[in-house]
Amino acid sequence: MRGILVFLKKHSTFCVSILFLVAFSITVSYATPPTQPFNPGETLDPDCAPGDANCNVALPVSPWTITGNNTYFDTGNVGIGTTTPATALDLEGDGAIIASGTTGSGIAVPDLGAGTRMMWIPSASAFRAGSIDDTEWDSSNIGFASAAFGENNIASGEASTAFGDYNIASS
Repeated sequence: MRGILVFLKKHSTFCVSILFLVAFSITVSYATPPTQPFNPGETLDPDCAPGDANCNVALPVSPWTITGNNTYFDTGNVGIGTTTPATALDLEGDGAIIASGTTGSGIAVPDLGAGTRMMWIPSASAFRAGSIDDTEWDSSNIGFASAAFGENNIASGEASTAFGDYNIASS
């Protein structure tokens, strides 16, 4: 017996390593391998008991699509503060919207042509709302710090404003 104690004391690291190997082997021999791989972010079936052979991973269903750095939702409406959105984006509650940016940087003024829209362009400190028949709100017709509201208005001058219909503010 004394010889065993001397051996254990002299080779304690070796003995602890053997003990871990034996314990790990026993644990592995009783573990049931999954039938499907588990990926981070997935949800396990809550009805599965540990060790069940046929526990499957259930992927959460999402209406959002992620492509590269873009996330989008192309069917239905999105509601913030409501469970029954009536429009593509429905804000309920205080209704506040803050869209901030940096003057002189970011997306350039887009050339979108005719249409009905609301546009805030932080890079030009410009705002537009209404409808246009042609290129009234394309980059060549949007002045720095300008605003245009209504129908077919052009505010191409710096700090200019145009309201109503068919007005031009160029300086």
